[in-house]
Amino acid sequence: MKHSFFTWALCLVCAAAGFTACSDDEKPENEITISTTYGKYVGEYGAYLSDGTLSKDGKAQVMRVIKGEKSDTLYMDQIRFTDKVHYAFDIRFDGIKLLQDGKTLKLEAETSVPEMVWKGVWSPMPQYTISAFSGRFSADSLYLDFKCGENILTYAGKYSTK
Repeated sequence: MKHSFFTWALCLVCAAAGFTACSDDEKPENEITISTTYGKYVGEYGAYLSDGTLSKDGKAQVMRVIKGEKSDTLYMDQIRFTDKVHYAFDIRFDGIKLLQDGKTLKLEAETSVPEMVWKGVWSPMPQYTISAFSGRFSADSLYLDFKCGENILTYAGKYSTK
């Protein structure tokens, strides 16, 4: 009896690992090829409604700043802006430039339309247009403040090698 329980448990573990491995291979259809990165940062964020009310705060949030040919891209990995939505999104937006001081991040234009993975494809989300963007690197840290639609996001993270 004990032997069959362990065999059954081992089969379930192997099956779960196999199903998980399949989902890791799925990438959105129009994924950007990443060749150079300023880094991956892990930190805390606050998402605020337009009236300044805290909507969601989070810890261990991953942000990645990717160097591009024409402009740079910010990736927000699995982020949630409210507890009312029970799942997280991958979001990205480009049009970011690192200024000559090597510390300041600015949007090239006044706004940038973010994209979110929706049904396996990066899809534009114009209702959440990014504006009032400011960012800076400081030693091993990344600090960001910007509007996402009418809402505000603040972020402070430390460089991560993991």
